[in-house]
Amino acid sequence: MKKIIILIVAAAVYLHFYPSPQLNAWWESQKAWMDGHVNEFADTRARVSPSKLLTVMSPHLKKYSKSERSYVEELATSRENIRDYYNEFCSGGNYNRRLNRELQQQLCSTIDQHRLL
Repeated sequence: MKKIIILIVAAAVYLHFYPSPQLNAWWESQKAWMDGHVNEFADTRARVSPSKLLTVMSPHLKKYSKSERSYVEELATSRENIRDYYNEFCSGGNYNRRLNRELQQQLCSTIDQHRLL
């Protein structure tokens, strides 16, 4: 056991004083991956549930088609769906062919207003 500890310490000292570019790149990629996964679970920002999108939009959805309503219901199933939609169509400025412009603008403003991301 003592030899293993000495070997680990020797490797750490060697890598500290003689860094390798490949090892540093690997370490940075692993650290970024870990930060991304830890932030999902350790985030302390208070958020509203994704189903809030449906409750807020329900008065407006009555005047839209059945396919548009089902698309909005599909979006409201998870926060990832809302985040993907927001990044592509609200932040990205793209036009969603499954929704008309008015509904798309209402969805984007609702997502912004109620912190659904």
